[in-house]
Amino acid sequence: MSTVDQETDLPRATLDTPNERAALERLWISIFGNMMQGSFFLLTLVADIGKGRDRISTTIYTGRTGKCNLLIYLPKEDAPRRDHGTGVVVHLHGSGWTVGKAQFEHRAARRMADELGTIVVCPNYHKAPGYPYPFALYEMHAVLDWIASGGLSAVVKTHRESFVVDTTRIALSGGSAGGNLAACLALLTQKKPLCNNSSVVALGLLYPHVDAATPFEEKLDAMDNKKDVALPPWVSKFFLKAYLPPPRNFADPYVSPLRASPERLALFPETVLVTASKDYLAREGDQFAEKLQKAGVSVRHIQCQGVAHAFDLDPAFSKSQRQRNQAATEESWGTIIDVFRGALSAS
Repeated sequence: MSTVDQETDLPRATLDTPNERAALERLWISIFGNMMQGSFFLLTLVADIGKGRDRISTTIYTGRTGKCNLLIYLPKEDAPRRDHGTGVVVHLHGSGWTVGKAQFEHRAARRMADELGTIVVCPNYHKAPGYPYPFALYEMHAVLDWIASGGLSAVVKTHRESFVVDTTRIALSGGSAGGNLAACLALLTQKKPLCNNSSVVALGLLYPHVDAATPFEEKLDAMDNKKDVALPPWVSKFFLKAYLPPPRNFADPYVSPLRASPERLALFPETVLVTASKDYLAREGDQFAEKLQKAGVSVRHIQCQGVAHAFDLDPAFSKSQRQRNQAATEESWGTIIDVFRGALSAS
């Protein structure tokens, strides 16, 4: 095994790695992070009104990472299903590992559940700055292991007794930081396999953050029109400060999967990777798609033109922009569902 492989087998930080940031800076990051989280909590209460149909809310214990709330979407009663069961989708929300809630991903989760006829699990993972890297990554690995061990099947049985879940086949999807976690979980399950021979069989990554080591100024400089940017760089910088306090390494492949070795990337499952032309994360997403393809991975790479970061969640004010967002959303999620449909079906 090479030195590089030895260094990147597992995350370079552990759950016991301290936060060595200066006390004053740590204080303002904590205060600002809590303010943002409080705002998102209020928005969640409004956004989630009337959306509990065919959805289970449950809390599980994930070991050292504590309790995790899950929203479990059941397909509509007349959705297509197979007698031998179909696999599971775990959809990871974005918002910089620091804010956001699974409830904001309702449209995507409901669509996947109904069109695939399968279960979609949306975890509310712990957030930075209170729980910095690698807390959420290990917490989400524990959620996958809970699914693989039969925990999900037991919960679903209490609501749909005849529904069969194939927990050996798990697809991961997510946007932005959620896409980062999905890609990093694909790496982590290579070294920490899931129980009962379960595996990650497909990835759907939308505008993912896959290279934390490249400064944002450099990412902006690579854009043709910086005025198009919808996500302010200071927001992304704050998210990284909250998620990666020192001594954490920004080039750690479990933070920056673009930096993983070709040998590790070659073990990735079939992947849909979506980038947005008005997003300064687009270049690293495009590079990641290219690296995966060169490593021999089956990749469907969608480069959406005229849209910005989180276009599938952005209502937009202008009619023309809404139309572009809707077209990009349909192409992106339609492709992800198409790939997941094949990957989650038992061979």
